[in-house]
Amino acid sequence: MPTALQIGPYRFYFYSYDCGEPRHMHVDRENMSAKFWLDPVVSLAENHGYSRKELRDIEKTATENLEILRNEWMLSAMVTFTLPRIVKVAVTDDTLSVDLEDGRTVLVPIGWYPRLSHGTPAERTNVQIAGAGFGLHWPDLDEDIGVEGLLLGKRSSESPESFERWLQKRK
Repeated sequence: MPTALQIGPYRFYFYSYDCGEPRHMHVDRENMSAKFWLDPVVSLAENHGYSRKELRDIEKTATENLEILRNEWMLSAMVTFTLPRIVKVAVTDDTLSVDLEDGRTVLVPIGWYPRLSHGTPAERTNVQIAGAGFGLHWPDLDEDIGVEGLLLGKRSSESPESFERWLQKRK
């Protein structure tokens, strides 16, 4: 993401994928970095190398420029993110491979998805591209994985209790 504000040696910015978090800014100088929340007031979230005095100075600068920083955040949050569709999928004993329409191939371990890792080879290969191309569905395993989660590197969020119930039903 481009720089939202440059004041002295400090570069205020945020990553394009940060919009899933509350409003905040990263502030870098040389090999140091800090993260500040912008709501309800400027407050330190993370520090990597700055002294306490310098953090106070950065917080003061951010507070003085709070409206600019908040506006930059809001403008970037309005950018739409278009997900690519899935065009091909393959599952091996240890890997889920997904080819996307934009030419990328995403490879993740099936261990990220316990239902896949506990499925038989036949159950794992019975996969359907679903959701207009934005998801995968395994009817034999009752597993669904979206392209967004794959791109973000998200593992299954199924609770241990839910997974255990599913395992019990398979016996």
